[in-house]
Amino acid sequence: MKNYLQPHLLSLVFGLFFLLPAPAFSLYTNYYVKASATGAGDGSSWTNAFTNLQVAIDAASVGDTICVAAGTYLPTHRHTGDSLRHSTFYINKDIAVYGGFSGEPGTEGSSAGRDPKLFVTTLSGDLGIPGDTIDNSFHVVFIDHVSDTMRLDGFHITDGNTFGGGGLETYGAGIYADAFAGRCNPVIANCTIRDNHADQSGGGIAFYAELGGVSRPTLLNCHIIRNIAGGGGGMMGYVDSDGMIYPMMINCYFQGNTARTAQGSAMSFIVHSATSVPQIINCVVTGNHSPTSSAVDIFLTGTGLAQPTIINSVFSGNNNGSFRVSSIGTVESNIEVRNSIFWNNGFGHGLTTNNAVAHVTNSIMQNSFEGEGNLASDPLFVEQPSSQGTPHTNGDVHLLPGSPAIDAGDNGAVPADIVVDAAGLPRFVNVNTGEPGGIVDIGAFEYQEAITSTKSIFKTLEWSVYPTPAIDVVNLNLPSSDTDSQLDVWSVNGTKLWSTKVGPEQTNMQIKVDRWPAGMYLIAVSTHGNTDVRKFNIEK
Repeated sequence: MKNYLQPHLLSLVFGLFFLLPAPAFSLYTNYYVKASATGAGDGSSWTNAFTNLQVAIDAASVGDTICVAAGTYLPTHRHTGDSLRHSTFYINKDIAVYGGFSGEPGTEGSSAGRDPKLFVTTLSGDLGIPGDTIDNSFHVVFIDHVSDTMRLDGFHITDGNTFGGGGLETYGAGIYADAFAGRCNPVIANCTIRDNHADQSGGGIAFYAELGGVSRPTLLNCHIIRNIAGGGGGMMGYVDSDGMIYPMMINCYFQGNTARTAQGSAMSFIVHSATSVPQIINCVVTGNHSPTSSAVDIFLTGTGLAQPTIINSVFSGNNNGSFRVSSIGTVESNIEVRNSIFWNNGFGHGLTTNNAVAHVTNSIMQNSFEGEGNLASDPLFVEQPSSQGTPHTNGDVHLLPGSPAIDAGDNGAVPADIVVDAAGLPRFVNVNTGEPGGIVDIGAFEYQEAITSTKSIFKTLEWSVYPTPAIDVVNLNLPSSDTDSQLDVWSVNGTKLWSTKVGPEQTNMQIKVDRWPAGMYLIAVSTHGNTDVRKFNIEK
């Protein structure tokens, strides 16, 4: 069986769905943070929680865990300067920081009361005048020379703004991770990094590895959406002097990001006589916009070498191409693409190279691409993302019944530890039985009939979900049925958020959605073994 990831990297995947902090053992401490706590303020429980997250970070020692209750938190640590805008959440030690807790007393030390989607925990750079970005933080989070035992998990990171800064303050508005002449290898999991603006590069995230630094970050189940920068709208990496940048991205979404003037609307890597080895697995890269460049751009000089690997991912609806490796140096780079879809991007598939060679197999490539098992057929997405000339988060790249991507992948190209798709559902599903096993599908999602079926379940399909977009509630208008029906709400990445049964004569109901983040959702009604689906959007 083939494996396209180096064996020592596979161990990083074990933490993919680890959402909960470890129990408090004698060697380590759990600290608690809750904005509304009114107790002793020593961080020992939800009642006595710290109200300031930075205080907890400063109090924690290596190996400790910080649990943060739902709410909005503002940074207070001044780093690289004394102005209010230099305030950041500063992490320079190997600790674990988890958001998404209810903060309910009595749930300390356990998984009870943690759901990052329900209990939204926001780290916001919106300092000074609320809603006015001119006085926002240069970096919402600053991660400084940590190992891969440092974990940031379950947060919304938003409203960073580097405009008006100088030097490094112009990069990494959401997160800045510093490996200057050293290492910085954080694990960032289950985070939404959105609506951050950088003057230069790295609107959402910047990984810096100057003077031979080594940056090996791992991003798991993250949404990097609607960030803006000169280049690297969603994320950027910079490395030089024989250093290495080695980001691993698993089950991540890069959507609606913008590069205003330079390269890489979703991601940009600049490599000067160094090495860049990004790993993109089970990822969705759609609706990113640049007037000049592809969604992902790797630019190399000197002896710069790029060896990106793309497995079971989707690039679609990116207006100016999908993926580009361009070198003006002396070394030929290699791109490996397996089980992936490049469709409806600018310039066809949008995969372009200069002094690089692309090896593509078992993939769907618009306008075709030479390689074993490659197809050039419409992948039949549930909703094709538009390649319009503006950034957007529209579209749904789940597969429809009959898609040529179903059972067309190569099982040997999937790393051994990847057992689920981008929605957290089984990665190998038998298309005929719906049971685990079988041939892997091409793309980020395994075909799951339960959430993509369009079979009729009512005498008429005239049922509706409104308003869309919604803010606080959605209303359902259902036709009468002859039996009970099951009603489920799913996030667009396949996580079930809400479920109930409705009786035969129940035709109207209301669902509160004010605690769910902005984005697209699916609502499914099931009866008699069949399912019908509607979509709705939430705006904040």
